[in-house]
Amino acid sequence: MHDLKDLYGICKKISINVSGIASLTRDVMDCVNTFYYFAERGISKEEVDLRFDIAALHSKKKSCDMYDKLGFKEKGFRWIVDSEANVRFRVEDSDWYKNLSNEDNKKLSKGKMPKKEFITKKILDAKIESAFFNLLSQSVHSYNSGLGNSSPSTHLVMFGNYFDASKLWFVSYEISIIYVANAITDYIALIKRLSRYLTREEKNRVRELRSAKHLEE
Repeated sequence: MHDLKDLYGICKKISINVSGIASLTRDVMDCVNTFYYFAERGISKEEVDLRFDIAALHSKKKSCDMYDKLGFKEKGFRWIVDSEANVRFRVEDSDWYKNLSNEDNKKLSKGKMPKKEFITKKILDAKIESAFFNLLSQSVHSYNSGLGNSSPSTHLVMFGNYFDASKLWFVSYEISIIYVANAITDYIALIKRLSRYLTREEKNRVRELRSAKHLEE
């Protein structure tokens, strides 16, 4: 879709915060998946309510854990504890929860949010998406893979990495376009009146940009 050589040349000429771009791309992936989690088409009202409750349970659990580790007294965030109990009751009363395995039950109790299990929309193959997500996450770490991603060359002895700065920029650039194009297409399908603001050429171009085949091959 885009020429890696062009991006590599630009990377060599100017100073670009490629790690920052990679981190933003990771946020784009997360935001688009969250959009599908809350606004996926064709799901029942009961499932929508359940998804919101699970997200609320995740948020409240994480908040309580954070305040507790910081040494805040429980009475200062008691309202969160009480509201978590109410949400947990609704989740545990659902058919979905009753069919959970013991392992998944424990994950939910620890505040794990099973977002991907609900989403039927798959922009990338699950393994490939996970690999790219980890790659983009590593770019902001001070470990070998992160330092290698940020370096201008793959030939560093200590931090050698197939994904140097130019390749990481290319991957970030492509993934951002693919995920945003998918979100735009489905958002317009949800709110059809928005389609009149796009020309036929623009609609066709957005549809073309949704494909991720060149990244998966």
